[in-house]
This record gives sequence, C-alpha cells and structure tokens, in this order.
Amino acid sequence: MLKTRDPLRLTRLRSRIDILDREIVRLLARRLRFVGALSILKSRVRDTRREAAVMERVARQARRCGADEVFIRGIYAAVLRASREFQRSRLSSGQGARLGISAERIRRRKRCIMERT
Repeated sequence: MLKTRDPLRLTRLRSRIDILDREIVRLLARRLRFVGALSILKSRVRDTRREAAVMERVARQARRCGADEVFIRGIYAAVLRASREFQRSRLSSGQGARLGISAERIRRRKRCIMERT
C-alpha cells in the first residue's frame, strides 16, 4: 500500500475517482450507441469537418473548465478514432439488421445521401 500521511483522505479521493470512472464509461457507452445509429445514415465513416468541429468544441470546453487542453484533445482523438473503428465494424458485419434495418434499406438510404451530395 502507498504510504501517506492521510490514508482516509486518499481512500475518499480514490473513491470519488472510481465514481467518475464509472460515469465516464457509462457516457462513452451511450455515445457509442449514438455512433452506431449514425453509421447507418452516413455515406462515409469519416467526416473530417465534423471531427475538427468536435475537437475545437472540446478544446474550448477544456479551457473553460481549466483542464489541460492537450490532454483533452488526446482523449478525444482516441474517442473519435474508436468511433470510426466501431462504425466500420458495424457496417462490415451488417449490424443494421440488429437495429431492425434491412441491408436493402441501408443501401437505399446511402444512395439517397450520395445523390444529394
């Protein structure tokens, strides 16, 4: 065990961090559910404009909160990368069917999106 002058305070602070970690995981899981739903509507997995806007928004939030902007950008770079990988895996494995969406409907939706661009 780590030596400290205040083991009770150390335990309390770690407990609070554990609570935050659980909340972060819950929110990331929720985010992935939305990413999965988006993946069937998009014509391409990567949208560099959207990613740049997300990065700028979280950097602004980091500055407002007094958080290390470089740290937050690094975390979000990993989140966006994982989101792209998640979308690719869902599309390649036909996960739309699990959402009650047929492959034909997904193809029609993608054609419609492509025609508008």
